Amino acid sequence: MSGSDSRTILTAGGRVAVVTLIASAMLLGASVAASSSRAGAVGDPQAALTAELTSAANLKSIPLSVQPPVSKWGGLAPYFSYQATPKGRACFATQSQVSLITKYCYWGDTKSTRVAALIGDSQAFQWLPALDQWGLHGHWKILVLTKAACRPWSSKTYLWSDHSTPFPQCPQFNTWVVKTLIKIRPKATFIAAEIGALSATSVESSADVVTGISKLKSSLARSKTRMLLFQNTPWFWNLPTSPACLVAHDSSIATCAQPRAETTSGPNVIEKPMRDAIATIASDHFASVVPVDNLMCSPSECPMLSGSILIYLDDAHITNLWVAHVEPAFAEMVAPLVKGL
Repeated sequence: MSGSDSRTILTAGGRVAVVTLIASAMLLGASVAASSSRAGAVGDPQAALTAELTSAANLKSIPLSVQPPVSKWGGLAPYFSYQATPKGRACFATQSQVSLITKYCYWGDTKSTRVAALIGDSQAFQWLPALDQWGLHGHWKILVLTKAACRPWSSKTYLWSDHSTPFPQCPQFNTWVVKTLIKIRPKATFIAAEIGALSATSVESSADVVTGISKLKSSLARSKTRMLLFQNTPWFWNLPTSPACLVAHDSSIATCAQPRAETTSGPNVIEKPMRDAIATIASDHFASVVPVDNLMCSPSECPMLSGSILIYLDDAHITNLWVAHVEPAFAEMVAPLVKGL
């Protein structure tokens, strides 16, 4: 769920030791940005990525050149977006924070007058490496207003990441975000979040999500922003988790890839109530959908590792290395959605 923002990643069987990363946080952030493959992108980036992911679903073993190295897989938190950098931490609110210092939270082309906002929980913040590069290349200034475990739409219940502690700071933060966006009037607002937990055993229905996002659109009407809603990334809930699954099946890692389509044999990684809600929102035309699931999945499978890059650092979050890698395809899919802005 959305509270996995601060989770400690442990692999199975003790086969990977927990390590302390000694590289500076700022250098890590810079290396992620530099790793974007946009400069070498030719032809159709999405088609090339789909071919790559199709091959990835059939990988037999963990490549020796995998990034991050297997020796780092016991402590992958620094590979989550830009959280390891001071500026990244400034734009990703903790449990107690109900606002951010806006002037510290601009990314992309910070000299541009064309602003796009990113709001939501860790599911939104994880996309910052791609949005940062997209903004630099496309001359968009990216305003990042995100909060751990806090979906940006209205809900009848807000719980912290333990799915039991009341979380009043979330609606307070969301109220501040709406006021800020009305004041700044971004031309586009990217929205992403995990479906909300209502208790330890229940989540929002698709109708709950549709109602909440509809209310958010109404709240933002005065900003005249164009709402762009991310399709949910594959969520490996109640399934073998990356990277533990890969380590446990290091000579048959195709076992860890999960079917993209709904099956009767187990949970669907494209979470059904969220998928249904997003389909309704798209058909009602009150937000455009960014199909980011295509950045992690082939038409049939969603792997945990592709080529030499680890995709998932846990059951629901993507490594910053992968997010930077797919930026050319991300830019290609966003282009028609922001046309004319």
